[in-house]
Amino acid sequence: MNKIKKLKKVSILALTICLIATLFTFTNNTIKTNAATTKVQMYYLNTIPRYHNSSLHEVYVILDSNGANKQVTLHYEDEAGAAWKDLSGEFVKNLNNGTEIWKIKLEDKTCLQYAIRYDVDGQTYWDNNNTKNYTLSNELGAANLKLNTPSQYGLNAEYYPINVTVKNLAYNKVVKVRYTQDNWATYTDQNLSYSYANSDGTETWSTTLKLDYNKKDQVHYAISYTVNGVTYWDNFFGDNYNYYSAY
Repeated sequence: MNKIKKLKKVSILALTICLIATLFTFTNNTIKTNAATTKVQMYYLNTIPRYHNSSLHEVYVILDSNGANKQVTLHYEDEAGAAWKDLSGEFVKNLNNGTEIWKIKLEDKTCLQYAIRYDVDGQTYWDNNNTKNYTLSNELGAANLKLNTPSQYGLNAEYYPINVTVKNLAYNKVVKVRYTQDNWATYTDQNLSYSYANSDGTETWSTTLKLDYNKKDQVHYAISYTVNGVTYWDNFFGDNYNYYSAY
């Protein structure tokens, strides 16, 4: 009987130590222990080229618009082993499906990895890329495609480059740009061609528009991606892109 009591005490002690260790792990590694949620998702990463090989990185985030007192934060590591830092996001637009778009800017900052925190009504939600965190090589999150902002430096007045990143959802796919030079009185659809595969498994497709420079103020465009019988659009959240989107 004494042996049984001793075994029970040892088991209870071991379980207590295990629970304490687990609690310690949770409280010291919040990024890695939060489950995936659709309350907040990285939508896509937009990189804008700058002078002297510098870039502005814009992390677009899509989140559930229900609730009040919202705050979106990018929690990132800029040096290996250094303390993580925070950058606050800014509201961009309400979408018709009950979601919101927010944006966080990483201007001339080093970022080894990051996760997205969403605080609303006293609750905290994370998108940590299923515990792997994101890096600047992850171009697409919840989005299936995005326009890559063309560099304004050396941009030809008449020949306008279009580069698009798409998820490789199937081998057979069609990527197009729909553009107008008369404020949508008329428009033209032009196919993009496959360019190369990216390190994260996405693909880059491209084409060049021949534009009338005198009509540049009337130029607007959007991107479509048709795959598996479904067509996805990047129209800059309903506002469409224009000639000056590179500026």
